[in-house]
Amino acid sequence: MVFQEYLVEEFSAANFSFAPSVSGTSYLQRVRHLFAEMDSVAQQFALYVRDGELDRDLLSVGSKPVAFKDLPSLLDGKYIYPKEDSDIGGILHALFSDQSSLTYINDDLQDDNAAMLLARHDVAYIAFHDYQKPSIDHLIRLGVLENTGARVQLANVEQFLILNALFTTQAASYYRLSLAGQAEVDAMIGKGWATRRSSLLTEAEGKYFNYFLNAQEFSNGPELRNKYIHGSQANTEGEDAHFHTYLIALRMTLALVIKINDDFVLAATNRAAQERPR
Repeated sequence: MVFQEYLVEEFSAANFSFAPSVSGTSYLQRVRHLFAEMDSVAQQFALYVRDGELDRDLLSVGSKPVAFKDLPSLLDGKYIYPKEDSDIGGILHALFSDQSSLTYINDDLQDDNAAMLLARHDVAYIAFHDYQKPSIDHLIRLGVLENTGARVQLANVEQFLILNALFTTQAASYYRLSLAGQAEVDAMIGKGWATRRSSLLTEAEGKYFNYFLNAQEFSNGPELRNKYIHGSQANTEGEDAHFHTYLIALRMTLALVIKINDDFVLAATNRAAQERPR
């Protein structure tokens, strides 16, 4: 029992609850129940973050959709994001986009993106075409690449991992990085490339939840939570359609629980590190 036992035993977080669906009920009933429980879990966690404990008397589960993108975190500055109007946009495009001008030199020196080209091949500076060298020079000046003489290579592994995360998932988890990685993030923030914000879900994850569940951000989403909670779902497709929605609801509930657990684990680890004698 994750909520009634695990959170209490591991993190002394009491009073959380989750009621699973009753076996034998229809998938229509299971979906409605699961969406209600998902809302409840989100609201329980938000109250816990706000107050440092969960008072059941303050918990009120209503029909208003949860703003998943606004769910708080136990950690300050949990996620790193690329900062708009800075050098990082050009860096991410040059290194990771398949539309970058640096992905192809010749038939023997090409890859999916510039970062993989430089990581998998020994590419000397002289091998780049004249039209490519200004971009290479710019990345070298920024400290993203370095020219050893024998080859042009990524200057910093930690920096590369952070940049790759910012491109592929639009965010990176600060507290999942090594101390060297966190120092690199701090340096990137100092350069004006990145910023840190705190929330349970990344901005992209929050949009993913809102797209499927409600109409807070998207007008073309399925609005599954809203339709089932309010009883306005279509019944024309029968139980198979409700089963499909149940799988989506189950997947998103599990994702939410995993993110909550991750927040508890990282907060406990960070707290222990701060309390450790230096």
